[in-house]
Amino acid sequence: MSATYHHKKRKVRFRICLYAGSLLMMYCCEREPDFIIYPYSQWTVGTQSPNAAWSYGSGVTCNNSFIRAPGEGEWEAWIQQITRYRDTVRMKLGLEPPMLRCTLHAEAQTQIHFDKFAYQLELKPGEPIRVQGKYSSPAASITLSVGYDLKTRGEETGYVVRRRILETDSIRLSSSTGWNMFESTFSVPYFQQDSMAIAPVISIRCGKTDRSAEVLLKDIRLGVTGNRIREDLMVRMQEYLERQAGQRDTKIPGELSWSHQNFVMGFVFIWDTDFWDPGRGEYRVEQFCRKMEREFGGIQSVILWHSYSNLGIDEKNQFDFLDRMPGGREGLKEVVDRFHRNNVKVFMTYNPWDLDTRRPAHNDFRELAAVINDTGVDGVYLDTWRSSRGVISIFESEKSIRDEVAMYGRSVAFITEILPELKDLTGPDAMTGSWGQEIEPYHFTDLSLLKWVMPEHKQYFIRRMSDDKKPVLAHAWINGQGIQVWENVFGTMNLWSAARRQNLRKMNAIWKCFGSMYLTDNWDPFILLPGSPVLASRWHLEGNTITNFVDTTRTMHQVNVEVNPDNKFKYYDLWNGVRLDPVKHGDYCTVKLTVRDFGCLLQTTGETASLKELIEIQARETARILPDEDPHVKELSLKAPLRFRDDTLRFPSSQAEDSGFTPLLSEVKGGDYVFSCKHLWREGGCYPDMNASGNHDESLVRENGTLWIKHSHRETIGDFKIMPEAVTNDQFELFLKSTGYCPEVSEFFLHHWEGGTCPEEIRNQPVVYVSLEDARAFATWAAMRLPTEWEWQLSARQLEEDFRFNEVFEWNESERYDGHNRFVTLRGGCTRWVMHSSWWYLPGAPYGQSVGGSQESTFHVKYFLMYPGLDRASTIGFRCVVK
Repeated sequence: MSATYHHKKRKVRFRICLYAGSLLMMYCCEREPDFIIYPYSQWTVGTQSPNAAWSYGSGVTCNNSFIRAPGEGEWEAWIQQITRYRDTVRMKLGLEPPMLRCTLHAEAQTQIHFDKFAYQLELKPGEPIRVQGKYSSPAASITLSVGYDLKTRGEETGYVVRRRILETDSIRLSSSTGWNMFESTFSVPYFQQDSMAIAPVISIRCGKTDRSAEVLLKDIRLGVTGNRIREDLMVRMQEYLERQAGQRDTKIPGELSWSHQNFVMGFVFIWDTDFWDPGRGEYRVEQFCRKMEREFGGIQSVILWHSYSNLGIDEKNQFDFLDRMPGGREGLKEVVDRFHRNNVKVFMTYNPWDLDTRRPAHNDFRELAAVINDTGVDGVYLDTWRSSRGVISIFESEKSIRDEVAMYGRSVAFITEILPELKDLTGPDAMTGSWGQEIEPYHFTDLSLLKWVMPEHKQYFIRRMSDDKKPVLAHAWINGQGIQVWENVFGTMNLWSAARRQNLRKMNAIWKCFGSMYLTDNWDPFILLPGSPVLASRWHLEGNTITNFVDTTRTMHQVNVEVNPDNKFKYYDLWNGVRLDPVKHGDYCTVKLTVRDFGCLLQTTGETASLKELIEIQARETARILPDEDPHVKELSLKAPLRFRDDTLRFPSSQAEDSGFTPLLSEVKGGDYVFSCKHLWREGGCYPDMNASGNHDESLVRENGTLWIKHSHRETIGDFKIMPEAVTNDQFELFLKSTGYCPEVSEFFLHHWEGGTCPEEIRNQPVVYVSLEDARAFATWAAMRLPTEWEWQLSARQLEEDFRFNEVFEWNESERYDGHNRFVTLRGGCTRWVMHSSWWYLPGAPYGQSVGGSQESTFHVKYFLMYPGLDRASTIGFRCVVK
């Protein structure tokens, strides 16, 4: 037999041999090079395809997120199947890598990536690489092709793929039952090796078929010719996999046992005035905790989010943002201590995509460990990751975050944004919880795969901008999981309704009293109540049985549950706070409880003080009348900017003309104008147009796969004069000498000056490291003001090339406040400041494009305000207009 594949115009021939029923493919060449074949595991091979799931066997219908719940009459067989599957996973996890189960049809493909280590191989054009593995595809033939992802050197651990070489070579594999081996050698195509790094990507497609075909893959390995770097990588990889195999405990270590009760997590966007009061200049930790207690029944932990979406405004990295918050790290340590005094654990955020800003003195992991030690936080929230070692080039650093933290004698909890794989829940870098972002359906009321395999793992199902929180609550309640209370989504408010807040208060009260019951293997998920749309899961521990109910409709149901007739048992409706009396029906008994959305039944042998208190709490909550007008969900309108009052500013001398300040001014003709503004949609959103229905009514348009926000604004503007260039350092120094101005918050004020004196070489450059307050002070002294953003845009339109912008972003009078978030919409851009490794940096960019640089005059970007020391940046200046 023979087969041919094509690489450009060159043909390479394979010899295909059958040995003992297996398909073996051998590359024909004069000399077999010495290859290093890297091991197959979930730590070395990855897939981002939704139609592929890691699997340890057959018989269970599941994907990477859920096990499908049983249908009518299936429960007995189903519980046996999933129990066997759980036992198999626990036995093999860390020792034997799972197979990949791919569901393919004629239009679909599965991609297999080696980017967890391949960028570190330093592959060169023309060198051979080998791909080998096993497949089973009874229903259809499949095509295996190889392509390549390329990244700019220095960005290998980032997410942006700068270029793709698609399917340079391919081979066809015949349909066959059983496991068949394939092996093939390819040649790396030409690329710019001096500026790019390359990693192979394998794509799997099935041949023509009228229905979906299941393809199984395993033992997929990448081989390359050996050298010292690659041999060292192999050693490091093998050592880690051995560590992983030697630490397979599915239990959370004792020093992190507090995470067992971490059912409700809060989220603090540091710019939220619920957290920081800019008027008083103080953190509001106690007030925040009281609000969480009042509205949600309290939180057991909180995530502090301190970077995105302002990260990228200048060279400040994510750790600099922490240091420039009020009080710096000492202030943050006090914040953590205050949360601890309120019995709330604290998670710090880590953004692994932050590669283009100022690099810390040490690598990120070591710097993060230092922050953990300095502040006393209890855990790390790993943004965009699914494991605590990362997603890309995970073997680049010899020490993991946990290793670095251990150098300080600390052990902290890890929670990831993206749905982790089973391998991430055991071993030296095990996760204690996860957000479950990118959870894949079947349905939110199916069985959580991670919870079933490892009951101590908390998963917080995230639907960040969904109005109805019932799916989130239902996932947590039926699976004994947790809830992430996230109302400030990067500066866009998504506030919980009164009814759903009451649901969570009830759940929270039960978790506080009986949380340990939800950690046991001894539970019966998805027991069926015949003829009822109500689902139920039941847990047993130390003589108690607790059953959680979820109604899949939106009506109230009376649920009859058969119970033990033994008189020693007592029954309580924990949801409504009612003692239940069993009703005898011959030789069996039932209790009846009301379920509307959710319910909970306790079977116990005694009434403890804590149970009595819980019943009283739930009865009061059930009797509470929810408000018709809910103040919690009210927001201040963002349609119009706030009005700045300059009469609050006073200086020893306000005569700018006496100081020699004579700025060049350009005349702009007023009139009735319609303005258009367009910018990238980012998760913080923007403000609404004047004719919008509310704060969240934005005009969105998708162009070439990218979502944009468009504004249309009509305004009558009078004639005015504007500075055609931004205020310079020299002009700002005149202001200081004239007034003796000293800002109330001096951190990083004119940070680029040397010892408070302007260097001669930058006198004619735009002044930077000034806050909005500093800019307003200058304008007041000069008998001027900051322009509105529409005056700014009109000036750019009329003055054309005489209006010089894009040297710096510019403050303007666009400050807005929704009751939580203060922000301005900066105008212009900064030509010199461009970032390449992530589109998440401010001001954002379409995928694969660089961020920052010059912007159109019709562009603006939302920039959040917290504290002048943090607000100031090396890229923000301003100009003035005459009143």
